[in-house]
Amino acid sequence: MKLFAYFLCSWLPGIFLSQDTWRVSLNNKTLLSTSVENADKNIVVVPSSQLRQASYLAVRYTEANKKKKWERTIALYNDQDAELYHQEGSQLKIKTGELSRLFKDSRSIKIYTWSLPTDPQMKQIIRIRRIHLCTLLLK
Repeated sequence: MKLFAYFLCSWLPGIFLSQDTWRVSLNNKTLLSTSVENADKNIVVVPSSQLRQASYLAVRYTEANKKKKWERTIALYNDQDAELYHQEGSQLKIKTGELSRLFKDSRSIKIYTWSLPTDPQMKQIIRIRRIHLCTLLLK
């Protein structure tokens, strides 16, 4: 009985404490790695000199409990909440030249993600909630 109680106590916290995580990197350097959605703290300052290098911005979203038959989208939005760019999947990669062009219209870019079922009937009945991953500020 003690062995069962030990197993249960060591296994249950892992289920309840597992969270989705995401990492934002620019030019292969990690700028943000977190599992907490916080629009005030998840701010990344991007020096304009970094955008001149031939590389990319990468956002990788890792789901703790991936849902089958659901598809994830990661998107970039400007100050007026207009979509600038999006990619399907749990990873977004955008070249720094393209990112520099997006910064010409807006000094900040917000990165969001959401997940939708692949079944068209299910898509019609659920509510979408965007998750704010981070805000990029051009310096």
